[in-house]
Formats: sequence, structure tokens, C-alpha cells
Amino acid sequence: MQRVLSCLTNEHDRGLLALAVLVCLLGIVAAIGLMRARSGAEQDRGWKARRLLPAAAILGGGIWATHFIAILAYDPGLPLAFERGLTLLSALIGIAGALLALGIWAKARTTLMRCSAGIALGLGLGGMHYMGMAAVRLPGYLLYEANLTFASILLSSLVFALGFAAPPDRVTRRLPQALTLALGVVVLHFTGMGAVTVAPDPAIVTDTALLDRGVLALLIAVVAAAVLLAILIVVVLEARLKLDAQRFEGLRLRSLADASFEGLVLCTLDGRISEVNSRVTALSGYRRDQLIGRLVNDLVDTAEGAATTAADAGGTGVRRATLRGASETLPVELTFADIDTADGPRQVVAIRDLRERLHAEARIIYLAHHDPLTGLANRTVLQERLQDAAMSGRRSGENLAVFCMDLDRFKSVNDMFGHATGDEVLREAGRRLLATVRAVDTVARIGGDEFVILQRGVGGIADAEALARRILAAFDAPIDVDGQQIRMAASLGLAMFPQDSTEPEVLLTNADLALYRVKQSGRGSFAFFHPEMDEEARRRRELERDLVHALEQGQFALHWQPQADAQSGMIRGFEALLRWRHPVRGDVSPTEFIPVAEATGMIIPIGAWVLRTACAEAASWEAPLRVAVNISVAQIQQDGFDVLLRETLLATGLVPERLELEVTESLFIEDTDRALDTLTRAKALGVSVAIDDFGTGFSSLSTLRSFTFDRIKIDRSFVSEIEKSDSAAAIVRAVIGLGQGLGLPVVAEGVETQAQLAALNAQACDEVQGYFISRPMPMAAFSAEVHPARSVEAA
Repeated sequence: MQRVLSCLTNEHDRGLLALAVLVCLLGIVAAIGLMRARSGAEQDRGWKARRLLPAAAILGGGIWATHFIAILAYDPGLPLAFERGLTLLSALIGIAGALLALGIWAKARTTLMRCSAGIALGLGLGGMHYMGMAAVRLPGYLLYEANLTFASILLSSLVFALGFAAPPDRVTRRLPQALTLALGVVVLHFTGMGAVTVAPDPAIVTDTALLDRGVLALLIAVVAAAVLLAILIVVVLEARLKLDAQRFEGLRLRSLADASFEGLVLCTLDGRISEVNSRVTALSGYRRDQLIGRLVNDLVDTAEGAATTAADAGGTGVRRATLRGASETLPVELTFADIDTADGPRQVVAIRDLRERLHAEARIIYLAHHDPLTGLANRTVLQERLQDAAMSGRRSGENLAVFCMDLDRFKSVNDMFGHATGDEVLREAGRRLLATVRAVDTVARIGGDEFVILQRGVGGIADAEALARRILAAFDAPIDVDGQQIRMAASLGLAMFPQDSTEPEVLLTNADLALYRVKQSGRGSFAFFHPEMDEEARRRRELERDLVHALEQGQFALHWQPQADAQSGMIRGFEALLRWRHPVRGDVSPTEFIPVAEATGMIIPIGAWVLRTACAEAASWEAPLRVAVNISVAQIQQDGFDVLLRETLLATGLVPERLELEVTESLFIEDTDRALDTLTRAKALGVSVAIDDFGTGFSSLSTLRSFTFDRIKIDRSFVSEIEKSDSAAAIVRAVIGLGQGLGLPVVAEGVETQAQLAALNAQACDEVQGYFISRPMPMAAFSAEVHPARSVEAA
């Protein structure tokens, strides 16, 4: 160590040593700068390879110049010269070592690999140093101490390894790394020089063809100048690359900003616009150059005022605002954020167009309060306005009227013309209702073809009745849907406030009860609520509840009414008639409970019980008499009725030809195709089908034409008037004649007198049924007719 320090302090010119260190530092800084400098556009991985050779030449050449400047600073007391070939070779070794080291450093992925680059540089520069020393010529010999020679290469390699520990693109401060690598050069050179001892020998004469110190100094000066030029080039290159990077980053950020769905404004802290994206120009209608430099407050106003600077907004936040465009103002939402840029702190204002969102919100609010099909008020709004009107009525004594309305036979419109036509009928109904009421009144659709009208400021019942008549008149004209003329009628039920109730829900219920009464009595009219309707509704609800238990508890029974030959009086068959013995009410009339069963759907299980019980009873008769069972519309319309019929026949053992299903013409009003299909499959099983209550339907002749019935039954309303009414007698004659013409037996219902029977016989009616023949009774009363053999034995 003492030998090294002595060499450094006593045998070298300190001025030239300082110059050597400076050249070394400049070369290292230039090489590192060239390795790490990269523009934003250089995205490929080959940028390091393109910088590798120039950086190696600068690093190796700079350190070679450092070495020989230090050699010139060395004064061994003897004249020095240098062998040309070895001197040039030493430079090439230094550059090759630098190339190898920088190549490993650029590609290394681990710290160990990068440290190996330092070892490679140490070996390369060690070779350069000792090759350069081998090029020295003087009158004497150079003797080397092996330990210091080895130490110079080892120690410098370790220092170089430390200098290369960080990757090239993560070196943010070059001076510490440059000083570390320069220290490695110093350690190599002065430890290596300390290992040298000069042994003078006057007998040795230097060759005149060698490089003398002056020529070498000139050569070193050229290399040093090249290093300085490289430094200048690197500085200019970095400045240019930084500018390119800023431009590239600016273009990239602008491209990203332009791709945003939001408008982005970059402004200074005092609120002046420095950049905008294309979305802002599209929203505002201004060009970019018209916006740059303007205050952002000139472009947008918040709801609280022109508080859109960073200080006003508190740096970040979201608020509603109005964007003042070139031709219109827009509702927008502003979001603020502070960012740091190369030009200093800036604020980003994001502008979001709220038109679509506000439109969607308005649509949601609209749908929450309106019926989407007709645009009328919905149930929610109706309830709110009913509550409000009732509260106002209690305070001021104002009278109100509540109307419940539906369209008569609307389901038939859907079935015949399709749901699109049905929807248009509902829209037109809404328009006609709105045209009949005042602005203070409310028209609401609460589902299907159900409408509710709230009439405010009613002077009395006369005002409500007048509106009801206007509503009914509004449906006198047919509704035109794509050329189809559809006639619709309406039914209305009315309840008055405060006479009928002061509670909104009760008013609605009472109006609905009145509507039910209208529909029961023939539709196409209106009725006011009366208290007895509530009693009827209560009784109806009790019947609905009791019907379920009646089937479970076996409260139903069948009574039988004979169907006899009109001429001979011989019984041809029986009609099964349902009876209900209520444990509290006693016998409940079928006219009372059958409509309730049909409305609630209980007619399905009850009808199945009737069919099964009647078939089982008929199968037990000894006489092969016909059994007739009434089948409701709901039973025919249900899926799998033919399957139920087949299973019932199989389970009871009844011959299909003995069973007759009685259906009414109303079956063909709702869904004609389905009814015909079901009846066709029933007839395929072997049962017969009779049309009941013939003459009371809407299209009797078309019904007979659409399906091959096995029997026609004349309704009792015509038979009861056959002696008193010529028109009734004519209808009876016409039906019997029609049956004869079609080859269909005719059964007359409701025969109660001998005169009626005689009149029917005069027209050659086939069969009769009614009280004159027999009242409906339990089957035990007809044991002689159905079990003739037993009756003979008993006699």
C-alpha cells in the first residue's frame, strides 16, 4: 500500500493526474448517458444494441486516454517512448472490454449478472493497462510485483461490479455511478503502477521509430477531444430526446384524451385553459384554438356559481354545471383533479355530458308514475292523488267521485285480432277517456283493461252521472285499428266521497263492487255503489271460502232429472245436476254458487268431481240409459280435458256412447279454435256432445255449422212462453225444424205443463225435460227406471 501511495504522490505530475481523472469522468458520463438516453418513440427492444458500440468506444477510449495521460504524468527519471503496435492494441483491448461489459450490463436481468459486467470491465481494462505498460520503451527494464499486479485487477473489478449493480434504465443519477467507475480506473492504474519497478540499463537504446511523448500527447489530445465531443453530442442528444419524449408523451396523452368519452380540460391553477381534448370541442362547438388561453369559467358555470378553479373546488370534487357552447347550453358534470406536469402543477377538469343520463332519469321517473302503454297515470299516482283528494275533501267538504271501468269482452279482441291490436284499443280508450274529463281529474290504468277515473269538485250525483254518460258515449264510435273497425263498450261502477266512504281504498273497493254489479246485469252501462252491494260482496267472499271446504268435506251431491221421449214418455236418460248442502246455510242455489266457482277457478276441481261421480253412478245402472253432464267453459279451455275424460271413463267403466257432454254457446266466444279442438278429441273417444240453452247465444247458426253436435237443447225461456208468445212459439218451431233438417234430436227444457208438452208434440219434438216429467231428485228415487230387473223381483 505504501508503494502505491508513494507512486501516486512522488512519481506523478499532479496536474496531468487531474486532467486524467477529468477525461475519465467525462468518458464514463458520456457512455452512461448514451446507454440510458431513449426517446418516447423508441419502444422496441433494440435501442440498447444500437447505442452499445458508440458507448463502448467512448468508455474504452476515454479510459485508454486516461491511462496514457497518467503514464505521461509518470516520471521514472528516464526518457520514455512507446511502441506503436502495442499502444494501438491496448486501445482496442480497452474498447473490447468496455463493449463486453456494457453488453452484459444492458441485457442482464439480475444483479449478479450486472455485477459480472463490472468484472468483465475490470479484466478488459486490466488487459489494456498492462498492454499499454508493455508498450513503454525506456533505457532499462520494468519489473512487476505479482501481488500488486493481481490486486490491481481484482480490486478494480470489484469496484466496477459495484458501479454496474443498477440496470441502465434505472440509473437516475449518473454522477455517483461515474465516480464509482472512475474510482475503479484509479484503483487499477495506481495499484498497477505501484507494482512496477524501473531498473535502469544504459546499454538499452530506444528505437527512434517509436512514439515519443509529444506524439503520444497529441494522440491523447485527439482522443480527449473526441470524448469531449461525445459529451457534447450526448448532452444535445439527451436534450433532443427529452423534447421528443415530451412531444411523444403529449401526443400519446392527447390520443388517450381524445379517446375518452368525457371532455378533458387542462388548465393552470388560475383557471386558464392550456389544453382540451376533441370531446370538449365537440360538446362546446368551439375550435381548440378558440378555447386555449380562455378562463375555464367562461366555458362552464356550476350550480353554486363560477367556482371551477382548483382553489374554489378544493382540488378535487364532483359538481353539476352548465356548459355554455357556441350554439347551445348543456347540462354537464364536472370532476376536478390536480396533477403535476413538466410545466408545473395543473388541474384537470373532466366534463361529462349529462343529457342522456338526465333523459334516462326523467324516463325512469315518468315510468314510475305512468302506465307505459297508454301514458296514463299508474296505480301509484292514483293512490297518491286519491289520498290527496280525500285529505282536501275532509278539510274543504269537496265531493269526489271514483269510477272503476273496464272494456266489455276485451279478451275476445286479443284472441281474435292479436295483442298488438288489443294494445292499440287500450291506447285509444285512454285517449277517449282523457278527452271526456277535465284537467283536474285523473285517468289511470291499473292493469289489463281496467281503468279508474277520479273526478274532483263534484257538485253531486248528477255531475258524476253526467260524466259516466259521456264516458259511455265516448265508446259509441268504433275503434279503427289498421282498417279493422272494432266496436267496444264500457262498464262503469261509481262510488262517491264522502257518502260511500272517506277512505280511498274503500272508495275503490266500492266502485269495483258497483262495476261487478253492472257486469252481472248485462254490461255496457253504469251503476252507483249501494250498501247492499257490500253485503253481496261479503257473502260472495264467504261462498268463495266455503267452496274450497265443500269439496273437501263432501258437501256436494248429484240430483238427477230424467230426459223422456216426448211421445211415449219413456225415459231415455238423465241429466246430472250439482247440489250443495251447506252445513249452516242449508241448500245453496246453483245459480248462486256456480258463478262464484267459475270466477275463482274452483269449477275445475268441482267439475271433475261431477264428471267422475256421474259416470260412476251411470256405470252401476242395469238400464243402459244416457247420462248428461254439464261442462263449463273453463273445463273445456283447460289443458288435458280429453285426458281427464279418457281416464274417468276407464276408471268408472262407463261405455263412452252413454255419456253426453252438454256445452253452451258461450264456449265459442272466448277461444273458438281451442274449444273445437277439445270437443273433437272428446268425440273421438265415443262420447256425444249436446248444445245447451240453444237460441240464447250470439251466433247459434254459425255454431251449428262449425261443429257436428249430437243433440240440440231448447232453452227453458222459450218453452215457458210457448203458449203465451207467438215469437217464442216460432223460435221453438224453428229450432225443432232446424234439428230435423240437420238430423239432430231436439230436447226441450223446462216443460212444466201438459199444454207445453202438447205444443211440443205437435211440432214433433224428440225429447222433453222439466218439472212436468220429474223434478231433479236423488238417484234412489229412480231405482225402478235404472234397475228394472230388481223392481220386477221386488214386485
